[in-house]
Amino acid sequence: MARFRHALLYQQVVELGSMAAAAREQGIAPSVVSKHLAELEASLGAQLLTRTTRKIAMTEAGEYFYHSICGIGANWQALQDETARLNKRPAGKLSIAAPSLVHSRVLMTVLSGFAVHYPDVKLELRCVDYEDIPFDRADISIARKREGFDSATYIGVPIYSYSNSLFASSDYLAKHGEPQNTQDLLHHQCLSYGVGKSRRYWHFSQADSILVNGHLSSNDTEVLIRAALQHQGIVYIPRLLVSDEIERGLLKPILVNQCQSEPFELMAYYRKQAYLPQKTRVLIDYLIK
Repeated sequence: MARFRHALLYQQVVELGSMAAAAREQGIAPSVVSKHLAELEASLGAQLLTRTTRKIAMTEAGEYFYHSICGIGANWQALQDETARLNKRPAGKLSIAAPSLVHSRVLMTVLSGFAVHYPDVKLELRCVDYEDIPFDRADISIARKREGFDSATYIGVPIYSYSNSLFASSDYLAKHGEPQNTQDLLHHQCLSYGVGKSRRYWHFSQADSILVNGHLSSNDTEVLIRAALQHQGIVYIPRLLVSDEIERGLLKPILVNQCQSEPFELMAYYRKQAYLPQKTRVLIDYLIK
């Protein structure tokens, strides 16, 4: 058990970024942390960390060991949690990783209801890049479906199917006219996603793709939404991101029957483990509903 505790201590050092921070968290002296890590490295016959006066860095062996112990540690914690809370209400900290836009425009509305049903679950929302999903330091990661994710380590559960649609403000449409077909879009300001591209296309499931024009593009969807709200053009995004603005009459769907993208899946990812914590299970069930 001592070696296992040392392994968990190593995980904490990596995640907090220093031995001193791990020592403070554990309430022990930094020298004790250093001693335990040295014992762990000696027992493994491999150096896990390179140490300088300013920082620590994982070796190749250390990185492999870290990702492995994350899974083992999660299973151990889940087993303890499930045993202690058997026949009790879900409780404890639940970490959710997602891109910031998913947090602010999708999850916040849903999670307010979840908090009413499960007040003993304390939610910790981590904003991460899409490329970092699934995030190994979160209980659940939520994002658009990722092709080629590590299915040997993680399970992906579809929670919502959606498509991109076209939206614009009533003021913009009153000034520039409402497009009646995809060809009309060629004469409009199209707020497109992406930077560093000289040519931008919008692809539709039931119509030909078009080369769009516009004075503004961005790699931040929130910027495009703000631009549409300021009457600067037409945006091509998922409806669930602007459902509030549609309900309030700030944005209007256009070419509804002609311009939809192929469907996407919003996914919840969690690490494979023998004992899935009750708090994780109830959140996934709640999101699917």
